[in-house]
Amino acid sequence: MRLHDNHVLILVKLQFSYLKGEKDTRNKISALVTIICVILSSGFGNSAQTAPALPSSIVFKDIAGGIFTMGGTTVNNDAPMVNVTVSAFKMSEKEITNSEYIAFLNAALADGWVTVAAQQTADPCGVYTENMVIGAGNAPNSGQIFLQLGETGGCTSSGEEEHIDNKSWLSFNSTGNTFELLDADKADWPVNWVKWYGAYAFTQYYDVSLPSEAQWEYAARGGQQFEYPTDDGTLSSTKANYNGDIPGVHNATGHSMATGSYASNPYGLYDMGGNVWEWCLDYYDAGFYTDGAIDPLNATAGTDSKRVRRGGSWNYHAATLLTYARASDGENKGNNHFGFRIVKIAGNDGTSASLITIKSDLSFQLPDTIYKSLTGDISLWIDFKFFGDQGGKLLWELTDYGNTTSAGNSITIASDLSFSIPNAKYQSITGDINLETNFKFFGDQSGKLLWELDSYTVK
Repeated sequence: MRLHDNHVLILVKLQFSYLKGEKDTRNKISALVTIICVILSSGFGNSAQTAPALPSSIVFKDIAGGIFTMGGTTVNNDAPMVNVTVSAFKMSEKEITNSEYIAFLNAALADGWVTVAAQQTADPCGVYTENMVIGAGNAPNSGQIFLQLGETGGCTSSGEEEHIDNKSWLSFNSTGNTFELLDADKADWPVNWVKWYGAYAFTQYYDVSLPSEAQWEYAARGGQQFEYPTDDGTLSSTKANYNGDIPGVHNATGHSMATGSYASNPYGLYDMGGNVWEWCLDYYDAGFYTDGAIDPLNATAGTDSKRVRRGGSWNYHAATLLTYARASDGENKGNNHFGFRIVKIAGNDGTSASLITIKSDLSFQLPDTIYKSLTGDISLWIDFKFFGDQGGKLLWELTDYGNTTSAGNSITIASDLSFSIPNAKYQSITGDINLETNFKFFGDQSGKLLWELDSYTVK
C-alpha cells in the first residue's frame, strides 16, 4: 500500500463483543465479525492515499482455486511432485507491457518513487553507460535499480551481441521530465530489462502482487496438468516464442514480441511460456516444496536472496518452458528477457469483496454474510457500536443482527473459534483499503465473547 511522506498508517486492533440474549436461542456462536479501522496519525480530518487505478489495458482472468500436483522432473531435481492447494485468485491475462510500465513510471515519478541516473554497467560485450530507473522516497527498496533503459540489444554470456529489438523501448526525456516510448509499435511488447525490484515496485504502487510460485504454476497448467503452458499442453514454434529444443544455441534474430501473439492456455492466459521470463514473489529454495501445502509462499531469503522466475523466454530452449521448470536470479538482475505479470486476490476489485462502512462514531454494519461453523451455516447482517478502549484494545459490541437470504460472502469458523476474512474492502472517512484479516478467540468477558486480530495482509 502506498502512502505520502506526511501520512502514517496506523492499523488499530479492534475486537468485537458478541451479545448473548434472547436472540441467541441456540446459545452457540453463530456469527463472528471483525473490523480494521484505518487512522492517519494526523487525525480523522486527513485522507488516506488509496492506490491509483491500474492501466485500463490490464485485463484479469479469474482462476478458480483447487488442488493440483505441483512439480515434475527437472535438471536440478528441485521440483518434487507434491499436492498443493491454491485459493482462487485473478491473474493478468498478459505480461505487463511497455506502455503499462511507462504509465507506472510517470505516476511513480510524480509521487517521488523513482529517479533517473546514468550509471556504468558491463556485460561480456563490454562496459558502457546507461540511464537507470532507481527507487526513491517511499518506494519499496528505495535506492535499488528498478530497470535499465538499455540502448543496446544486450549480449549473451559468451559475448555475442543480440538483436537491437531487444533494447529497452523506454526512455527518459529530461527536458520534459517524463518517460516516453521510443517506438509506438512496441507499446504492447512486454517490458524488459526489469529487475525484481522494479516488478515488485509496480505491484506495490497499485496494491496488487507478483504471483507466488504456486499460483504461477497452477495457472500455467491450465487446470489440466499441462506439461507446457500452451493452448493444449504441447509445444511448437506456432504456440510460443522460444528458442527451439537445443540448449545454448544463439539466435541472432530472436527477440520478444507483442503480448498475446500466440493462442492462450485454457485459463485465457497468454505467453505463460516463452517471450520473457516472469518474476514471482517467492525466494528460491530447492527444498521448499511440501506435500499438502496450502497457498505456499517462500518469504524467507536464502544466502543468495534469489527470487524465482518462471516460464522461459524467447532466447531459452523448450525445457525451460515446462510448467514445472524452475529458475532464479538475484533481485538486482534483469535483462532483455526478464518481465512479469501480476495477480490479485479474487474479489479485490471493489465489486465482489465485502464492503464495510465505518461511521464517524466508529459504528458499522457487517453486510449479509454466511457464517460456516460447527453449529451449521447461518446468513446474517450484524450491527456493531464502539465499546471502548480496554488495556489498549479497542472493543466493539454487537447491538443487533438479523437473518438474510441474500448473503454473497462467507466466513468459516475453525474448531478453536479462530477465523479469517479472506478479502474485504473497508470503507471509512479516511479512505478505502482491502485486507485479509485473521482472528483468534480472545475470551469471554461478562457474557461478551471477544476476538483479537492475529494478523492482517493488505491486498
